[in-house]
Parts: sequence; C-alpha cells; structure tokens
Amino acid sequence: MSSGFGSCSSGTAQSPIDVGGGSGLSPAPLALAYSLSEGEMTDNGHTTELRALTAQGITVGGKEYAFKQMHFHAPSEHTLGGARYDAEFHFVHQTDDGGLAVVGILATVGATNAPWAPFTDGVPAAAGGQKVPAGVVDFPALFPASLDHFAYDGSLTTPPCSEGVRWLLLETPIELGAGQLATLRAAHAGNSRPVQPLNGRDVVAVDR
Repeated sequence: MSSGFGSCSSGTAQSPIDVGGGSGLSPAPLALAYSLSEGEMTDNGHTTELRALTAQGITVGGKEYAFKQMHFHAPSEHTLGGARYDAEFHFVHQTDDGGLAVVGILATVGATNAPWAPFTDGVPAAAGGQKVPAGVVDFPALFPASLDHFAYDGSLTTPPCSEGVRWLLLETPIELGAGQLATLRAAHAGNSRPVQPLNGRDVVAVDR
C-alpha cells in the first residue's frame, strides 16, 4: 500500500516515471521465450503474484532473463504522456548474475480478455495468502501483439525500491473487461507508487 513507500530508496533513478516519448532506437530488442504453462498464484499483501511452473523468460540485447513472477498495480504506475491507465502488470525477470529486467504491460477497460481469465479469476482465491493453482496459462497470449516499448533504467516500485532495474514498458496496452478490472481493484485498490522524477535519464523508444 502507499503507506509503505516511505521505506523506499531516495536514489535518483527511481520508478515509475511518466513516459512522454522516445529519443531514437535502442540496440536491444526484446524477444519473448514464453509458452503454455501451469501457473500458481499467491497474494503478498499488496499485490497478487503469478508464477509459472515451467521455465519462461525473455532475451534483451542477447542477454537471457528468467521469468520470476508477474504482479499487478491498479491503477497503472507508469503514465504515458501524463495519462494513467486502469492497471499495469509487471513481468519480473532475472539473469543468472542477479540483473533484473521488468516488462510492463498497461491495461485499459474494454472487451473481456480470455487469456487473462486464469489470473483475474484466481485473484480472490489467492487473497488468503496461500498458494493457489491458476491452471494452464497461455503466457504468450498475455502480451499485446506489438512488443514496441520504452526502455529506461530505473528501480523496483515496491520497498526497498532497489535501482539497477532495466525497464521495458510496452507501448501498446491490453484490454481487460470491466469485471476483470473490478476484481483487481477489489483485491488491492490504489497499490501504485507515484511517478518519480526522471532526473535526466534517457527513455528510448524501441521498435521490435
């Protein structure tokens, strides 16, 4: 919850930020290495996490990152040109040497999104803190059609808000049904950190 952000780092490369536009092309495209997998969910008290029971991951600029967990914030933490979205999902990845990369997916209200149903349907069941099965999750279908994204160096958005995190915020939002978004808000409303100063960091627009 927002009351916990006081224990965050006071560094100068914090997340989230407002993404107003890119500054050219990045040499580090994003490639997904996701597949169908059984999933499992837990509620950590400030968000609901989804894990995969088989190996998933991404490659960024030739570097492989293993998928650790996905969780949500409602409303979104990042803003695009000052606009806040209904929700934001963070796919957290880690290299063998501990480096972190987070893929952010923004969500807006629209049609019910069937691939996301295993997660949104499971959120209430996970509220007690125990691990609950999510069934088979079509992980590739959780992502929008375009992987064009904004890349920048930032931090985790929950305490201790450690820096050195590679952020890849996808430019194309997904749609979720009103009921799906209501389920997220009912579990954890307003679990979003405020936008942080850019402090001169580069935000690069990356076309896949």
